[in-house]
Formats: sequence, structure tokens, C-alpha cells
Amino acid sequence: MKDQLSQKADLLEVPIVLQTVKERLIEKRFNIDTYDRPGGLIKARRNSLDMVVIGAYRRTSISVRKDGETGKIGVDLEWGGVAFGAVVTFLELFLVSIAILRELGLTGVLISCLIALIGTAINIILFNYLRARFRSVLSRDIRDLDDEAGSELDA
Repeated sequence: MKDQLSQKADLLEVPIVLQTVKERLIEKRFNIDTYDRPGGLIKARRNSLDMVVIGAYRRTSISVRKDGETGKIGVDLEWGGVAFGAVVTFLELFLVSIAILRELGLTGVLISCLIALIGTAINIILFNYLRARFRSVLSRDIRDLDDEAGSELDA
């Protein structure tokens, strides 16, 4: 899944925005794999063992660039891990529920499938919530940084 964020920020430079993105990722408990300041790229993952076990493996690749002509800061967020997390969640919930409902035969299998599908849908909803929330917080941070840079320039 890919998100793009573009904001008018004449006074900001890529390293400042990249540092803000890094701080937000660390705040959200992501591990930073790649931090390339000159290239404007961060690769991070949220895959501690407990996250993998519950099917919440998440990874992201974020690139920051500045358009010289328009002065806009562009942030590309590429999210991954949703398919892997959905499969893990489905398998775990299906196997646990089939172990409990095996006496019901075919009805137990169908109920187990339903439970696993509901759990997978919840996992995908939480993934999209995390993605949307991170995007909105990052947008607000860039706007605040630009306002702060403008007020420092005026002083």
C-alpha cells in the first residue's frame, strides 16, 4: 500500500523532515533498518516476535524529497506486511477455533472459518488505522515544523 503526502514547505529541508519521520517511527515502536540522510530514505519494520505471533508484522519504506521549483516537500510512504499479517492471523484463529469446535464436524469448520475471517478483517482494519494515524501525525508535524521555521525567520 502506498501513501503520498505533499505539503508546501518552502523553509524546510529534507534532513529536518527525515529526522522528524524517524522520531515518529521510533515513537510508534518501529525498528529503523536503513536511515539514508543524503538519499532521503528510511526503511523500518515493526516485527518483534510478539508482533509476528499475533500477525501484526509491519514494514514501511519512507522517502522524502523536495521539489526545487514549487518548494513542496513530498513524502512517499510504502507500507507492507499486511498480507503476511492477514495470513498469520487467519491460520492462528482457524487452528485454535477448529481445535475447540472439532466435535461439531463440518459446522465447526465453517464456524472456525468465520471466526478466522472476522479476526483477519479486524487485523486489516487496525493496519489501516495505524497507517492513517501515522500519515495524519506526520502531516501535522511537517506543518508545525514549517510554521516554526517561519516564525524563527521572522524573529
